[in-house]
Amino acid sequence: MKYLTFIFLLSLMGLSACTSLDLVDQNVCKTTNWGVVGKQDGVAGHDRSRLDDYVEMCKPQDITVEKYDWEAGYRIGLMQYCKPSNAYAEGRAGRPLQDVCPARLQYELIKHHEHGVRYFKTHQELKSFMSQGIAYNSQYSIHPGAGTNANLNRISLQPRSPFYNADLSRLQRKRELYANADPKRAN
Repeated sequence: MKYLTFIFLLSLMGLSACTSLDLVDQNVCKTTNWGVVGKQDGVAGHDRSRLDDYVEMCKPQDITVEKYDWEAGYRIGLMQYCKPSNAYAEGRAGRPLQDVCPARLQYELIKHHEHGVRYFKTHQELKSFMSQGIAYNSQYSIHPGAGTNANLNRISLQPRSPFYNADLSRLQRKRELYANADPKRAN
């Protein structure tokens, strides 16, 4: 399970680290309010090098990127991205925290992001645990028309181990510890 989670997080990092503008509509050069684009890039946690990508993409079309407007919008967007609540939300969603925020904020942002990642991992562990229990129970479920013995139906839905309910409760409590965006409340 930990290996699969690691692979999943690694793949998310690879996708989010991609700054190629192949995914961006090529018409962005003609119809863009560069301040809005900069803000969107900042809110998304994109690196400043994205501006250079726009310049290169728009150069063949003889369109000048309004760098000042993009920078102003980008700074506004970064103010939203570089909040502890957003760092927590990124971690909770299983996304990496991009290294675009000022150094003076890094400690607090990383702390909140790690708290969100703990929620994400615990939630994934809980989902896996529950699906294993459901898969086990479905092996013994009664098919329609196989009989109406209520006792047999109850037996088929028993958890696979006597500790199933205790383990389930433990995971749910653990997840609740990380459900709040404030890491101080989990300790």
